[in-house]
Formats: sequence, C-alpha cells, structure tokens
Amino acid sequence: MRHGHGTQAYPDGSVYEGEWQHDARHGNGCMQYSTGDIYEGAWSDGTPCGNGVMGWVDRSGCFYRELYKGEWKAGCPDGSGVSTYMAMPKDCLLGSSSTPLVAPSQYAAPAEALLNVYVGAYRRGQRHGRGIFYYADGSCYEGGWAAGFKSGEGHFTSAVGEVQEMNATSEQDTEAAEEAVAALTLEESASSVVPSVSPHGLGNLLETEDDLQVTMHLLLLRYNTTLKTLFKDYSHRSAHVALPTTRSDWWQHRLPGRMTLTQCLCLLHDAHILGSHFSIGAALRAVAEVLRVEAETWKGARAATTLASTLTLVNEAEGTLNYRQFCEWLIRVAVTVNGGPTCTTVKAKVSALLDGSLSRVSGASSRAVAATFLPNSLQHMEDVQHHLSSLKRCYAELQSVKDGGRYGVSLRSCLIAMKGTLAKCQISSSCVLEKLAWLKDESESRYSTAPNAKTVAEEPSLAQEMVTSAMARNRQVQQLDEDAGTEQSFVEFVETVMTVVEAARHRGCTNADALLVDLQRRLFAQ
Repeated sequence: MRHGHGTQAYPDGSVYEGEWQHDARHGNGCMQYSTGDIYEGAWSDGTPCGNGVMGWVDRSGCFYRELYKGEWKAGCPDGSGVSTYMAMPKDCLLGSSSTPLVAPSQYAAPAEALLNVYVGAYRRGQRHGRGIFYYADGSCYEGGWAAGFKSGEGHFTSAVGEVQEMNATSEQDTEAAEEAVAALTLEESASSVVPSVSPHGLGNLLETEDDLQVTMHLLLLRYNTTLKTLFKDYSHRSAHVALPTTRSDWWQHRLPGRMTLTQCLCLLHDAHILGSHFSIGAALRAVAEVLRVEAETWKGARAATTLASTLTLVNEAEGTLNYRQFCEWLIRVAVTVNGGPTCTTVKAKVSALLDGSLSRVSGASSRAVAATFLPNSLQHMEDVQHHLSSLKRCYAELQSVKDGGRYGVSLRSCLIAMKGTLAKCQISSSCVLEKLAWLKDESESRYSTAPNAKTVAEEPSLAQEMVTSAMARNRQVQQLDEDAGTEQSFVEFVETVMTVVEAARHRGCTNADALLVDLQRRLFAQ
C-alpha cells in the first residue's frame, strides 16, 4: 500500500510525485499528465482538492493555453480562483519545442501573448458567483455569473472606459446583452473613440470645468496615438519595474489592458519627472484622485468599500490603471509638474508634457525607480519582504492615529513615532531627512551653496560672511522643515524606515531584523 511520499508512473505516460495516504494521492503533489498538462497542489482521496495550480499546454508545447490558480473540490475548480487564457498573435506563433515548460506555478506568459483573465468565484468547474473578466482588448465585465454565463447585475467597461450596465437572468439574456454591448462598441461615435476624462478639480479662474471638458477632449484626439503607444509599451515592460515592496510574482499575474502603478512610475522616471518636486507619493496621489473622481459615479455601497480598498493598494504602489484612467492621470500629472508664464492653461501644460519629456522616453530604458529613490529598501529587500505585513500595520496605525486618516503619513509624524529608536542609536531626525533619496532629484549638495566661487567683487567682511552663513543655514533648516511635512506613500515610508536601519547599522546596530522588530514595537506603542 502506497503511503507517504513517492513517485508513481502510469501506463499512459502520466507521472505523479507527492504524498500518498492509504494507497491514494493525498496531501501535496504534482501530476504531469500524458498530454503535458500539469497540476500542482493539494489532493484528497485521489483527486485535486484544496489549493492548487493547473496548466493546460498548447498543442505546440511552447506555452500554457490556460492556467488556473485557486481552490479545488472533487477535481474541479470550486471557490475563489484566477483563470488566465493565453493565445499568441499570428506574427509571434512559436514552433514545437522539445524543452519542457516550467511548472504552472512558476510560468509567466510572454509579453506579446494575448491574455484574457477571469478573477472570481467558481462552482463545479464553472464561473459561478461574483467575478471580473478582463478581455485582451482592455475591456472588462464585472458582475454576477451562473453556470459559466453572465447572470444578474453587472457592468461592462469598454477599452476606452465607456460603462454599460447589464442585467442578465438567463443564457439567452446574456447573449442578448453581449450582442447589445458589441453593437454599442461598433456604433461608437467619433466622440467616444478617445476616452472620456473628468476635469474635476482642475478648473480655475481662467478655465472653468465646462471649458476644460471640451479642451481635454480635443487634447485626447490630438495625442491619442502617443498616449496609446506609451500605454502599450510600458504595460509590456517587466525589467527594472518592481519596487522592493512589490510581489515577486507580479508579472505572472498581470492583467490584460492594464498598466501597473509601478510601470507608471517607471514611465515618469524615464521622463525625468520624478524627483524632489514630484515624488513617488505625489504620482500615487494623482492616481488616487482619478479613482476618487471616478468613484463618484458608482452606485450603492460599492463606492465606499471598493474605493477604500483600492486607495490602500494605490498607496502601496499596487493595482492597475485602464487606458481611460491612465490618460486622466497623465493630465493631472501635467497640471502639477508644468507651470510658469508659458504654461498657464491645461492645454499648454499637457502639450508641454507630451511634446516634451514624454516624447523622449526610451522604449528599453534601464533606469530603475527603486535604485534611484529607494536605495536602502532595495539593499535590505529581504528584510522588507519579511516584515512587509508588519510594516503595513505600522503605516496604517500611523495613518489613522497620527494623521487622522489622511491619504499618507507625514514624515514628521513618522520621525516622532521613531524617536525612541533614533535616540537609542544616536541618530538625529535631520540626519535621516538628509539621507532620504526619495526627497531628492540631485545629490545632497542641494542644501549647500557653491563653494570657492570666484568673483571680481571685493572680499566680504566678517559681518557679511556671518550673515551669508546664517542665511544659508536658515535655508537649510527651512528646507528640512518643509521636507518633514511631506506626506509619504507606503513605499516612501518603508524607505524611511530602512534608511533608519541603514544609519543604525553604521552606528553599530548590525542586526537589522532585531532593529525592525524593536522599531515596530515602538511604533505601535505610540
């Protein structure tokens, strides 16, 4: 009787390696079927049951045509899960391969693959309950499902952000609703070829929001091709994108027609926009504003619950933007970063951004956001990942208690909460501020005046030197005070913490793990 861990080869060529109990596959194991399909995960009485991953291999043997990761029962997907359906474009078709595919749990679809993704509930192998289906063209359906078909209330969002409410009670209703949506898509007027974006909060004495509605539509008509190219190129970017707080499997679980927030940050970094005047947190706050404005059109309790959880993800640089949200986000970025006497209107600011820095971004940049702005988090990435849950709890505690539930946590509040740890390691708050890379876009010398500057004027008197020195010191103190009031996103908060860890290491506190535990204990004790 097979019992314990072992490998079984079957006459049809299938192979099982894993745990057995009373002569049946039971526990954790991996089955490679004769077709090449692979299941990894939990078994019970000979069938997949519990959490597992299944990959169905394309006939070419070069990629998985379908992946499912989630809950199983009696050999079928049952419960919460994610299905990814893959196809390769005709110009990227792969020939047969003798090289075995990696296990489904480790597989990441090629960047050029066409993906459809379902995230939601299953029953007896069929989509059943609430779920979201993301289509390869960037559109999506969110709502109810029954026996594999759309059922009940839901809404369809087109690739350019147009929302159509749906309500299907049968398979026939589902087909009719889908035909109506398809007809709507085909009959879209010229006005809906580009996404509709909101001017909410962008109006001023020179331009009302009504004026801006027309202006922004004309801008999108003009720059639609440029924006689509940026969106496509950066949504396919995987190298030098992840932050130290990003899930290691983010590329495996990407969604079609979506751009991750880390890819958005990569775009701004390549365009030399991120820096002391427009931080990571500022970029994420612009995303949050887009989503807040969009949520005002939602109905019922969905608005409050969905928005709250979404904003938390945004603050952690997680989540994604569809094309409509991406366009509105870039407009809000342009309004914030561009100014001066030649850029007084939204049109001028958006044009300056798209015709300027964004027109020069490289399609194969090697610039990493983390290496530039989050160097200490990157250096201590293993510690960051190990303590990530605790760091999130600390941040949430500071956000609610210290800053009254504001979007972020002020740097000053963070340093006050860490004063015990700073005192223990003999580190001053000003030292931490001066070392924070995410507050800078140049070197730390930005606080200093140009030394040894030659001049033909007379040498200053002692009194003048004292005044100049005092003014320089006052500017430095003022800058530090302004920096201390900066709101931190979660990723910037983590960098602040890891900057303290690195500074403490130089003071002889070499155990980063113990220091982080002590720091978290002190944060919760505030």
